[in-house]
Amino acid sequence: MERGMHEQHPEPGLARASKRMVPLFAIYLVLLGWMVLWKLEIPFVGSGSLRLIKLVPFVAWAESGSSAPVEVGLNLVLFMPFGLYLGLLARAWHWLHAVGLMAGVSLAFEIIQYVLALGSSDATDVIVNTLGGLTGYVFAARLARSARPRIWWKISVLCTVLTVILVLLTALFILSPVRYAPLGAEPGSSTTSTDYPQPRILPSVANRAVASHETAAPATATWLSPRRAHDHWLPRRPVIRV
Repeated sequence: MERGMHEQHPEPGLARASKRMVPLFAIYLVLLGWMVLWKLEIPFVGSGSLRLIKLVPFVAWAESGSSAPVEVGLNLVLFMPFGLYLGLLARAWHWLHAVGLMAGVSLAFEIIQYVLALGSSDATDVIVNTLGGLTGYVFAARLARSARPRIWWKISVLCTVLTVILVLLTALFILSPVRYAPLGAEPGSSTTSTDYPQPRILPSVANRAVASHETAAPATATWLSPRRAHDHWLPRRPVIRV
């Protein structure tokens, strides 16, 4: 009897799950934009020297190096929830419309990066982000074939848990006392040392520290309090991706 009721009325459970996922999707989009554009930093506007365009994907081109495999993998994973949410919330869409939206959002991120001089605008990111979203969308399409309410309820609970975890990790990153500063600029217990672009103050953006990629100098991770790190020159921007 219960099984027959589920087969005849599968939509109520799906509708309840969809209502739960709408605010989660909104939270995800906000975090996605913050991660892609500002890497969880305080929003800022860069300088013209950071406006780079890489039209050839994956390989080195002009002033830009080849795409790092780790970065490609992270972008792929980062956009999978986009396709998952879209597949569950816009089930009536044709898959080409969904892919077009995901590609358009990724392209919009690259354009915003160029306009605000936040880093390089890379064709690789558009391709990889779209593929990541498509992967999530295909997974959601397979789940959509089963309209059993219990499955949709479990999916909505899973999305809730994952979104809460993502928000908590973001908060921990922001409140973390670990900051990166140029070597010797701040005393503290050093950990590992590596080469980062040499940051400097540009006249065109008075009182704002931005990173320049002209030269490189060693930098060391130092322990600072959150307040001191906030007042420290270039506190949490050791590298701007190119």
